[in-house]
Amino acid sequence: MRSTWTILGLAASACLTLTPVYADSHGPAVVATPHAQVPQTTAHPTPASKPTGTTGTTTGSHSTKSSTSATSTPKSPVTLNPIAQKIASHPQLASKVQALLPAGTTLNQASAGFKNQGQLIAALHVSKNLGIPFSKLKTDMTGDKHLSLGQSIQDLKPSAHVTTETHRADTEADDDVRRTTTPVTSPTNTTTRKPTSHTSTTSTTSKMLNPIAHKISSNPALAAKVQALLPAGVTLNQASKGFKNEEQFLEALHVSKDLNIPFAQLKAEMTGKDHDSLGVAIQGLKPGANVSAAVSAADKEADADVKSTAPQPRPRQGDTDGDTQ
Repeated sequence: MRSTWTILGLAASACLTLTPVYADSHGPAVVATPHAQVPQTTAHPTPASKPTGTTGTTTGSHSTKSSTSATSTPKSPVTLNPIAQKIASHPQLASKVQALLPAGTTLNQASAGFKNQGQLIAALHVSKNLGIPFSKLKTDMTGDKHLSLGQSIQDLKPSAHVTTETHRADTEADDDVRRTTTPVTSPTNTTTRKPTSHTSTTSTTSKMLNPIAHKISSNPALAAKVQALLPAGVTLNQASKGFKNEEQFLEALHVSKDLNIPFAQLKAEMTGKDHDSLGVAIQGLKPGANVSAAVSAADKEADADVKSTAPQPRPRQGDTDGDTQ
């Protein structure tokens, strides 16, 4: 019996001894593998955070470079010629002119070479009204020929009625300027800026008049006569600017009316670069006219305007008493 228990004990101990060996030979593939995979699974979030940091750094560097390049290459401002600058200072007028410009042409390019704002706008209207390419009109008027608007029309559109079309364009140009620039100096706008006194507003207005306009305005009767001779939409101050004196201005107005020559053309000839006399201007703009007779008639009409509207001196008290006696 005892020997039986001894044999059983030896067998049991042998089994216990053999179990680890069996486990070592087969266990690593079953038991050790899951435990070894755990660190690898938890390690994946760490690399994911690195690209985020890198992306942020890259984005930051790109934004810095783009902002630096944007500020380091500013566009140089375009220098406007005086006419373009004057028109651009009135947004409404600039909008009207922009609508008349040829496609792809800027205000600065179109106005270069013209004598003044009125001449440019009138040329733009003629181009639109008669279908004459603006570039050709500009070449005639600002190139070597230096033709007037009327002469350019005759050169490029012989079938057109020069006087009618020139007058029409001048009227349209004057209307554009008057409608878009008058509100700037209107009393309403002045009040909106600051409530100044009426005295200061009046003195400012009188200072804005040129000497000829100021002199004529001081004589209401003469001012009324002159107003009737002015082209539509043109003020006394605008019309008289550039003339040598009151007499020359009045003569030009009468010649414009008598010979049906657009006043803007006469003024351009007499007050522009050439400073032509009234006779030379008539000869250039109305070749068939009798220059001497036209100048003489205008001179007499101008003198009559001044004399008929001159203030009459008041009789002295002594002279009145003597007449009564």
